[in-house]
Amino acid sequence: MPTKIGLQLMLVDPDDDLRLLLKTLLQMTGCRVRTAKNWGEAIALIDANPPDLIFTELFLGGATGLDFGSRIRSMPCAKDTFLVALTGLYYQGIARQAWAAGFDRFLLKPVQIDQILDVVRGVAKARGYCLNELDSNLIAAA
Repeated sequence: MPTKIGLQLMLVDPDDDLRLLLKTLLQMTGCRVRTAKNWGEAIALIDANPPDLIFTELFLGGATGLDFGSRIRSMPCAKDTFLVALTGLYYQGIARQAWAAGFDRFLLKPVQIDQILDVVRGVAKARGYCLNELDSNLIAAA
């Protein structure tokens, strides 16, 4: 039975509105959520306090999220972090490339909040964390 509270998440996306919406909803589940606009910010936050789970856009300008995934996997402090790629840009083979770069899941935007919550619930359960359930009306509104 889960006993810990405060699963640590990180959201990396250039879209301020998306980061705010997801942060707000995920905090309502009891998660501790940090956000970053780019990978430079994210690396600094990860180095200081590695999260249990990272959701990141794959295309933030400059380096790709594939490089970011490889970098996270090379950081000893984040080797156990569950890494999820989010992107609205799809091309043949990108999911395979994401897995090769160390991502655990690949989600295509526009992502449904249920898809995000399924990942969060799975990681929380695997790591022994309790989550608050969200009202289904709230999820439908998101």
